[in-house]
Amino acid sequence: MLIELTTEQNNRDELRRLADQRNTTAAEQLAELTAE
Repeated sequence: MLIELTTEQNNRDELRRLADQRNTTAAEQLAELTAE
């Protein structure tokens, strides 16, 4: 049970990290487009 919860938490952390990366990339692309 504890292992399942830990895995679930890790998956959530990983998804959040990937989402943060995507948001950062999107923001950078938008900044580049705006700068042009």
